[in-house]
Amino acid sequence: MHVELRVIGKKVHWPFYLKVVWVFATVVLLLVGFGSCLAGEDPCFAAGQPMQVFMFLLSFPSSIVFLICSALIYGSGGIQTPMNYFAFWLGAFVVGYVQWFVLIPRLAAPAITSLNLGAGTRPKHRSRRRRKRRAVERLAINDVKPFDAEGKTPIERVFGAHN
Repeated sequence: MHVELRVIGKKVHWPFYLKVVWVFATVVLLLVGFGSCLAGEDPCFAAGQPMQVFMFLLSFPSSIVFLICSALIYGSGGIQTPMNYFAFWLGAFVVGYVQWFVLIPRLAAPAITSLNLGAGTRPKHRSRRRRKRRAVERLAINDVKPFDAEGKTPIERVFGAHN
């Protein structure tokens, strides 16, 4: 099976689509895990482990600092309650959001570099009279007279030349 993406006449905005996928993946992690986390402490711990791994991967490299800080806050017991689950998800989401949607676009934005090569010269401005004269000369070259001395139109002259 061959799958191909064809976009004709449109620019594909890959950064936008990647951001949408990132937000969608993180929200799915919240909804799926939080639903099972409401059942009790053991299911919450079981749901918290994969969520921590996936949120770590989705928010990498800034998630390293967040993971260290969250270990200090939650302790080594991991995620035990729905509140801990949501707080960890929210923290990882905010860290990843700031990284991917604020810092990376600002760092990756191309800076404008000006060499200032034309600083000593002024641009050449043609006088209005000179431009007008050139326009009239261009029109004179393509000037087709509507009637000749015999009173024939250009079409009559063309057809008359072939007879």
